Amino acid sequence: MAQGGLMRLTVVDFLKHHIRHTPNATATCDAGTRRTWKDLGDRVVRLASGFVAAGLEPGKRIGILATNADYY
Repeated sequence: MAQGGLMRLTVVDFLKHHIRHTPNATATCDAGTRRTWKDLGDRVVRLASGFVAAGLEPGKRIGILATNADYY
């Protein structure tokens, strides 16, 4: 949990925190397109659902090679 006064958060914890506390705040901004934390969370759920539908199971790993953009 806490070590040296800092909490250890996963990426999922970080995302859930922002969706819960600041859903309409800007999460990403790329090429003039603004996405809120809620928008980003919805996209993550769709992506995760696609992975599950493709047979990915908890504990398995994937890799993603992409440029620094939010349209993926």
